[in-house]
Amino acid sequence: MPRSRTLRTLAAALAVLALAALVAVAAGGPAAAGSDETRRPGEAVLDTVYTLVLLAYVPGLALLVYGLLQRRAIAREIATGRYPRTSLAAFLAFTILFAAVAYLLLRRADFRPPPGLDALEA
Repeated sequence: MPRSRTLRTLAAALAVLALAALVAVAAGGPAAAGSDETRRPGEAVLDTVYTLVLLAYVPGLALLVYGLLQRRAIAREIATGRYPRTSLAAFLAFTILFAAVAYLLLRRADFRPPPGLDALEA
């Protein structure tokens, strides 16, 4: 087995073990084993959200590292001249125009419930 393939397999196995450990720790929660304490539903939801956010960081970090490793290849591709270059001013103009349109559309939107419908009634 080539060395790079072995390293990839080992890295994948370590990542799976780390994620399993993370889920096990997050699932434990603050309630002591053997006690009659129960956790409120809000705490369980918050624990779940924290766990999912932490799990989302793992592939995000992997993509960041991969992207940083591709800098030379991207620079060579851009140097071919097949892609039009835009200036910072054009990017800023587009961003400001997009933000202005979004602001105007959201300002006109009515987010209140329709009359006769009480938000607390199901």
